[in-house]
Amino acid sequence: MTGQSWAGNSGAAVHFSGVYYVQFCSKRCRWSLSIVATPIGNLADLSDRVRQVLAAADLVAAEDTRHSSRLLQHLGLSKPLLALHDHNERDRVGRILSALAEGQQVALISDAGTPLISDPGYILVREARKAGFPVSPIPGPCALVAALSAAGLPTDRFLFAGFCRLNGRVDVQRSWNCVNRLPLWCSTNPPSNSGPDAGSG
Repeated sequence: MTGQSWAGNSGAAVHFSGVYYVQFCSKRCRWSLSIVATPIGNLADLSDRVRQVLAAADLVAAEDTRHSSRLLQHLGLSKPLLALHDHNERDRVGRILSALAEGQQVALISDAGTPLISDPGYILVREARKAGFPVSPIPGPCALVAALSAAGLPTDRFLFAGFCRLNGRVDVQRSWNCVNRLPLWCSTNPPSNSGPDAGSG
């Protein structure tokens, strides 16, 4: 990211090297970054607020644009989509900050559930907040909370370890350390890691 720059009508041009700075020239900006939770498999879980936010968005940053385009089609929306995933997030931040500086509304969505929860978006949110842009969560489905709510387990305290691939001695030791700290320990595992020795507590 070294040596990149971005500018907008409402903010002065900025040069950054890992850190973003912005000087606002107007108080009439309508920019905001919305972190939008989307359904986990059932489109009936879409809230009216999610529909409104996506309808108002000038740009939608999506983990997989092909997947998200189907969601927008379901809503009858046609929006510019920008792919943002683990492999390109750092490169996309400047483009999204430019859109915000231009006064655009930007929505971040993942393939399913709440962005940033074992999904991309942390770098974007961190740098947007650092630059002074408003960041708003739009609550909705979250696989972790949905699973816990129906598990019949005590949920007054739990630890979420994210993706914990149990394929090495270090990972196994770290996992057991987590298990011993709290009565309920949760992790996200792909099907290939969901054998009897790789489940979450």
